[in-house]
Amino acid sequence: MLTDHTFAVPLDHDDPSGEQIEVFAREVVAAGDAPADLPWLLFLQGGPGFGSPRLSGRSSWLDRALSGYRVLLLDQRGTGRSTPVTRHTIAAWGSARNQARYLSFFRADAIVADAELIRRRLTGGEPWAVLGQSFGGFCTVTYLSKAPEGLREAFVTLGHGLGQGTGSDELHYLLEGAFAGDQFSDAFLYDVYRQLTFAAGPLYAVLHEPCYAQGAATRWSAQRILAEFGEFDPGPALDGECPLLFTGEMIYPWMLSRDPVLRSFQTAADLLAEHEEWPALYDPSQLAANEVPVAAAVYFDDMYVPRELSVPTAEAVQGLRAWVTSEYEHDGLRVSEGGVLDRLIGLAQGLA
Repeated sequence: MLTDHTFAVPLDHDDPSGEQIEVFAREVVAAGDAPADLPWLLFLQGGPGFGSPRLSGRSSWLDRALSGYRVLLLDQRGTGRSTPVTRHTIAAWGSARNQARYLSFFRADAIVADAELIRRRLTGGEPWAVLGQSFGGFCTVTYLSKAPEGLREAFVTLGHGLGQGTGSDELHYLLEGAFAGDQFSDAFLYDVYRQLTFAAGPLYAVLHEPCYAQGAATRWSAQRILAEFGEFDPGPALDGECPLLFTGEMIYPWMLSRDPVLRSFQTAADLLAEHEEWPALYDPSQLAANEVPVAAAVYFDDMYVPRELSVPTAEAVQGLRAWVTSEYEHDGLRVSEGGVLDRLIGLAQGLA
């Protein structure tokens, strides 16, 4: 059973009487449980910049979640059916500086503030559980830092391309059909375009680095760091002297000039890359004193969240129970048919 909700929230939560935007969320509950007083489970999608999944029936992890929870699929601000951020809407903010200021309100701290406002309206003030996947997991740690009183338990899982279980197969099949005679096939070019464009989520590219910044400018860090690793230079690979290495999920400034969807954001994104006064997203002292039951899945070979970083982070959250596994990759929550979520619920509730 589905129920759609729309909430008016402040663009800037420090100015609650100022500009308002809308945030959309879809409530999902098993048909027979609709009248029941079930605990809520908020799902925070990976990203940044993508709407919550549109799942069919009780597919994927949702089947396990509906066995005991009333689920809220949140279109984080700027995504899905929430007030959109697109190349058309950003133009209304005029100068690049005004655009950059507007975009600065779409990070995890604002997403958590939205969630707290929504929680109080839906639950009558009762705390809820949160399931955060990938970027949603980072948002969950921000939630534990800034509003732990809103959480009864938290589940964190740390899918994209080669970081997914079937990613290498899909890349192989894409390249397999690249040519029609001695020309690139139209089907191949179309499939490549779908892989490369950010039409479905421009915020992903614009905020990919700034969404994690605290007290310092990113200055296009992926571009800067890349220069230190000569083995990623494609020149020798194209000459056949060494293998071609991929750089993964990084966003580079040249991408904004080459994707028509992103060109309108380019100057504002450059300003965000130079912005230094980002507020803190995490409170180490609060995390060290955490009392919310937390369980995290750490994928041993995760391409996006190295275990050398995720394991120490997990250890910094008091009471967090981590499950380090090589059974899944970054898309484990989606492809495990509820297995990952079931394990996390068991860990958080002391059943596993």
